[in-house]
Amino acid sequence: MTKVFASDFDGTLFFRNFVPPRNEDGTPEDFREHLRKAGSDRNLAGFDPEDIEAIRKFQKEGNLFGVVTGRAEPSLRDYLSRQIIPDFYVFSSGALIKDKDGNVISSSPMSAEDARWIFDHLDCVNWSLATNRRFFQSDPSFPLAHASLGPDQLDLDHLQDGEQIISLSMTLSSEDQAFAHLKSLENRPSVHGFANHSSLDLLAAGVSKKTGLETILSHYGVSKALSASIGDGMNDLPLLQGAKYGYTIAKAPQALKEEACRIVDSVHEAMDDFEAECAKASV
Repeated sequence: MTKVFASDFDGTLFFRNFVPPRNEDGTPEDFREHLRKAGSDRNLAGFDPEDIEAIRKFQKEGNLFGVVTGRAEPSLRDYLSRQIIPDFYVFSSGALIKDKDGNVISSSPMSAEDARWIFDHLDCVNWSLATNRRFFQSDPSFPLAHASLGPDQLDLDHLQDGEQIISLSMTLSSEDQAFAHLKSLENRPSVHGFANHSSLDLLAAGVSKKTGLETILSHYGVSKALSASIGDGMNDLPLLQGAKYGYTIAKAPQALKEEACRIVDSVHEAMDDFEAECAKASV
């Protein structure tokens, strides 16, 4: 039976500013040992080689691995093209879902009126807006994505034919401001959001990583009983709730730890446990 494993990206599968570590004799240092030495400061970037190996093995056995992220599509694909080829992508916390070939499975756009309301009522340090065709940033020099457009090129009244607003993300001055903005969204029921530290991802109401995973399971005809997910931030709480087996890591917020079936150190550890649980259930 085909199984589905869905992973968050930043802080779970991908670590920022990673420089491949070396031992004193020049040989590569174990990735997880490097993380352990770094303690709670995971200011690294890169993929754990053991995660990559586990993902490829999982896929080779006929299962489906996918990335479920708050990132918009343009800011993700370049990171994955050489390391991992997911079977599916859930972008913008569930607002855009594609298969491995880039075909759209589902999209849940935000209206231009909602985007305009957000800009009028919620202040921020920086913002980015993704459509199904283009990517805009308040500071286009900031390396969120290639070929991003500046704010002077965003005209919500004159989007291209067939162009849809997928998501709007904001960087705020503090975590408190992020939660204050979430409170303000009570005045706009057609929009909701997820706060992650001092960032805020804004989506059409009802969209989440959980609905994204549910769409994937339905599209590929896989039972929830054969699904697993892993994440490390508050926007991953719905993702854990959408799978039979939800995993998180030690640095995750308490709410995720309480929701998770197990706390693990890595994606590959979660995948091993998932395989073991499925084997036990089939006996």
